[in-house]
Amino acid sequence: MAEYEIKDGMGIIPNGVKSIDSEAFSECSELTKVVIPDTVTEIGDGAFRLCEKLTSVIFPNSVTVIGNDAFKGCSSLESIVIPDSVEMLGASTFKGCDKLTTVHIGKGMRSFGIRKNESIYKGTYYTYERVFADCPMLQNITVDEGNEYFYSPQGSNAIIQKDNNMLLVGCCNTVIPDTVVAIAKSALSGCESLTSIHIPGSVKTIEDYAFDGCKALTTVTMDDGVETINNGVFRDCTALKDVKLSGTLKLVQGFEGCTALETIVLPPQVDTIGKDAFSGCSSLKSIDLPASVTLIGSGAFCYCSLITAVILPPAIRKIDNNAFAETGIKNVMLPKSLVELSSLAFENLDAIAVEEGNPQFDSRGGCNAVIESGKNKLIVGTNNTVIPDTVTEIDGFSFKNCKGLKNITIPASVTQISWSAFQGTGLTSVIVPETVTELGSSAFQDCESLTEATVKCSLEEMEYTFQGCSKLEKVTLPAKVKTMDSVFYKCASLKVINVPAKKGAYYRKRLEDDGKEDLVVELPAEKKAASKRK
Repeated sequence: MAEYEIKDGMGIIPNGVKSIDSEAFSECSELTKVVIPDTVTEIGDGAFRLCEKLTSVIFPNSVTVIGNDAFKGCSSLESIVIPDSVEMLGASTFKGCDKLTTVHIGKGMRSFGIRKNESIYKGTYYTYERVFADCPMLQNITVDEGNEYFYSPQGSNAIIQKDNNMLLVGCCNTVIPDTVVAIAKSALSGCESLTSIHIPGSVKTIEDYAFDGCKALTTVTMDDGVETINNGVFRDCTALKDVKLSGTLKLVQGFEGCTALETIVLPPQVDTIGKDAFSGCSSLKSIDLPASVTLIGSGAFCYCSLITAVILPPAIRKIDNNAFAETGIKNVMLPKSLVELSSLAFENLDAIAVEEGNPQFDSRGGCNAVIESGKNKLIVGTNNTVIPDTVTEIDGFSFKNCKGLKNITIPASVTQISWSAFQGTGLTSVIVPETVTELGSSAFQDCESLTEATVKCSLEEMEYTFQGCSKLEKVTLPAKVKTMDSVFYKCASLKVINVPAKKGAYYRKRLEDDGKEDLVVELPAEKKAASKRK
């Protein structure tokens, strides 16, 4: 291994060295400048990593490879000129160079951002990691005109791959040329000084997280021609207020965490609102769904607390988990086209109904609930639900967080209550009838107003049933529950657990792990009716 030294802030590399060792100057806090001799052909992984005072690097025209993380975290580095000899930049080479403003790529560059990995499970595999990630001050990017693999039209301030016209790297001054057909994953992510972007109609696809965390971005203009916006494209663009979407979009998503966004106009031919599309857009006041929408994905409008109403389009087929959770919506009408509905799609509703003629669901008798017709399974409840006596199953999470639900009668027709069915509701008391054969895990968890509960049915198992019911004082249990696991965890107010006569020891043993065995009280034996004398 070569002997490296630093004199007066200058990194000294011995004469004749062909390769600078991995981590050679890593974390050298006194290093401010380095001149690399023209014998060097390769700079090893992490060679100058976290040299936070390094302001200047001069590369000779002999270097062909600059390794992974080579200058990562060099937060004082302001400009980089990659010579024509360099053919490969490794993964995260200049990541976290906070003051880097200017980059020039020479004509020899063939590839960058590729890391070779070894795993006992996967063998050898490769990942792409951005060379200039977390460089928020980057504003000037150029590529030598003679480069066969990449180009950067004058004034574009971007690196574009020639063979597929994909924009790979951008910055706060990027102007997307109309030759670009795709924007790569995280291409402009973290460009904190980017204030506006125009996406020409030549672009068909914007890959995941392309503009993620562009916190100064206020305006996005997207010409017709763009067809796909992938996950998290504009995630956490917290200043974004003015968005014009392409009229050719079929799938809309990628605006989660855009907290300043107040309005959005969806193109008329959109058919899918994707996963987390507008999740956390806390300033979004309303949403007008085009008639063409057939799918609303998981979390699409979750945490959009200012949205108080929604009209579901007549073509809607599926609404996924948490699509409208934590919104201000209280009343919903489900169209007859709907055939797939998550029990978690809505939350804390006052009223819900299904349009007549729906082949999959109904809200029989004005019950303020959604019933899966063929199975008589209640899948969505509200604060005002009356469970019909034809229902046999209550689905998991069906009443979750219905804070206005104070009382509920579970009819004798019900045989199954699934996991977390009433979790987080406002129930004050509840009776589980004898007909129930299965009571799912956490069925009444976190019902913080619940004071009294009666379970009449014998069960194979109770698990986390009343966990977190902090005001629960009195519980009555049936003749038999085979196993019990954390049933009363965090039930700090619990005073008595009533059990049938001669079942005290049975239950004390099962409640030892909960520390509630001393609360067990045997009820008096029921007297048998006296037989009449002849």
